Amino acid sequence: MCLRFCSIASGSSGNCYLVRTDETVLLVDAGLSCKKIEEGLAAADTKSEDVEAILVTHEHIDHVRGIKPLTNKYPNIEIYCSEGTWKHISGETNSQHITVAAGKDFWIGDIRICPFKLSHDAEEPIGFSFESEGRILTILTDSGFVTEQAHEYLVDSNLIVLESNHDVDTLQVCSYPYELKRRIMSDFGHISNETAGMELCRILKDGKWGLLERPTVLLAHLSKETNFPEMAETTVKGIMESEGYYVGRHLDMHTLARDQFSDVYNV
Repeated sequence: MCLRFCSIASGSSGNCYLVRTDETVLLVDAGLSCKKIEEGLAAADTKSEDVEAILVTHEHIDHVRGIKPLTNKYPNIEIYCSEGTWKHISGETNSQHITVAAGKDFWIGDIRICPFKLSHDAEEPIGFSFESEGRILTILTDSGFVTEQAHEYLVDSNLIVLESNHDVDTLQVCSYPYELKRRIMSDFGHISNETAGMELCRILKDGKWGLLERPTVLLAHLSKETNFPEMAETTVKGIMESEGYYVGRHLDMHTLARDQFSDVYNV
């Protein structure tokens, strides 16, 4: 019954995550080709036909690109998303749509799912926290800042997938147009390495972690142009260490590749 997680892809070119137990198989977003998603599922020892639902965070193409081909091939897959998101993606699938909203928990199989508010330039974006047998996984990407509702779930999570999108200084001098830079750094853009580090300090301060267990953090949705894994990890670790928190002592930390399958993590 163990709750498990695998990243099939995490970045501006496409996002798709697998969340499953022995009984229930879910995807969070489907921003890749059907073939790539099938390959990722196979790498995680999961049959594509076992996927019960796709939980969609918002309507941007790097999160919904694969919905239509995937649901055409596997018509039993249900779509869970906010009403605002559904307005934009309803033409992408003939699958059954189930409306969900921030703050209203629901169950799929043996997994309890808790949607929460995000702050992103989409109509009604939501993130998701998952619980099964007392173990909690929370995925937070594509938000300009960490909302209070999101923080409440992160504090209690055993596995945290946290956006660490860009380095602020690198973003400011890169070749992006000014308007794009302003969007990314706004409250409706993306979480920076610096913000991720500060949020992890806050999680450790507010959480109830002891010596016997510590959370695992996966830095996610790194920008190809304004970040790379070593930069993200160095910045986040530096901010944490300035507050007296250390990787390996207070938490475990890894970085998700933009276009490679991750290991399967037991929550």
